[in-house]
Formats: sequence, C-alpha cells, structure tokens
Amino acid sequence: MVTITSKANPIVHHAIEIKEKKRIKECGECLVESEKIVAELKEKGKLSTIIVEESKKEKYAYITEQFDGTVAYVSSKISEYIADSVTSSGIFGFAKVALVNTDIVSGNAVVLDNLQDPANFGAIVRSALAFGFTDIFLIDSVFPYTFKSIRASMGYVFDVRIHDVDYAGLKQLMDENDLTLVVADMSGVPVSEYKLPGKVALVIGNEGNGISDTIKKMKLDTISIPMQNGVESLNASVSASILMHYISNKE
Repeated sequence: MVTITSKANPIVHHAIEIKEKKRIKECGECLVESEKIVAELKEKGKLSTIIVEESKKEKYAYITEQFDGTVAYVSSKISEYIADSVTSSGIFGFAKVALVNTDIVSGNAVVLDNLQDPANFGAIVRSALAFGFTDIFLIDSVFPYTFKSIRASMGYVFDVRIHDVDYAGLKQLMDENDLTLVVADMSGVPVSEYKLPGKVALVIGNEGNGISDTIKKMKLDTISIPMQNGVESLNASVSASILMHYISNKE
C-alpha cells in the first residue's frame, strides 16, 4: 500500500477540481465525503474512486472491501486539504453525476425557479424523493452537486433526476409530457380541495422574490396552504414538503 502525500498527485488534483461546477459538468463526477454518503453510493454503484485517510484504513475497510473501483490512501494533511467539512470523516469518493437530457418525465415533478439556498435545495430533494417527485427541474438555481447541496440532501440528490433547463425548455417539457404547472399563493385553491388534473410540476420560487414573472405568465394552477395565527408564508422547503405530501396522497 502506498500513501499519497503530495498535492500534485493526479488523484488529489482531480479531487480538488471536481469541486467546481464547470469541471463537474465536464467530467461527469463530483467529490463526496462522509462515511454515510460514501457507503451508500458505493452500494448503489455510483462511485469510481474512494479516498481514505491512511489512519482510518481499518475503520472504513467494510466500505473499501469488494469495491471494483480505485481505492487511494492519503496522509492526514492531504485528507484535510481535500475536505470541505470542518471536521472531516477522512473518507471521500468520486461520484457519477447525471444532469438529465431527456424529454421523458416519469411522474410528478418539482421546478426550482431561482432557488439559491443549498439547505432548502437539499430538504426539497429529500421530500421530493419521499413523495415520489423524482424529476427536478432547475432554472438558474443552486448547483446540485456542491458539497453543501449534497450534504443537505443527505446524498439523495443522486437518486433523483436533475434537469438543467431554461424557461423555454421547461414549457416544452410541460407540453410534451402533459404536465400542469402548480404554484402556491395565498389566493389559490386550498391544497386539500385541489383536484389533481394529472401529472403536475410544483414550482418553488426564490427565497426572497418568489416565483418569477416568466413562470407567472405560463398556464398554471394556483393552490394555497391554509394557515392560522396571522402567518402568511413558510420556508420554501417547508411549503414544498407540505404541498408534495398533499398532492401525492391525491393520486
């Protein structure tokens, strides 16, 4: 076994470069870290390489054993150099990413319209997967494969279909897949009374500005979440979760 101690090593260099959006798109993979995420992605066959801090070789042997890809051991200094988290777990992976280029939408979907907070993104991804909204359309939103986005989603971002689209592309997909755009507004039909028209695409807007004017001009249904005690709005991910729960139970 050879322990990597140089930042110039090709594996280390690649680990750093696939933290960047441009290189992630070019290479088709990103860097993940944490025992839980690496272990789960290894079992799902989504890793090409696993990097382990040499001092934690035995701890993570259950992950690296029977792994078909590359396993690299690095010094503690290199581990700290690669890590994004303050307290690193000492295990990393190169995970395959999939920005979908397809006209087929399998069921209900979520549209993130200029959503910028990785924490909101991650929470929405988890709820979307839980409630069967497995297609997620991103319009000028947070990049899904950064450390913060992956961590917030607890790694579930690799289990949904991510579509990177613009407004014209979204409209085309809606038409081709007979999807109805649904937005939340206080003046809309209470979600408990909403009659599902078929497959829907739930739009979640920007944290500060809400749904864009471009989306508002499209054909859509408007629904609301009845609230009490003078509360007029909820966090984006909370609203999304409530609405997806109601919609999924109407099917």
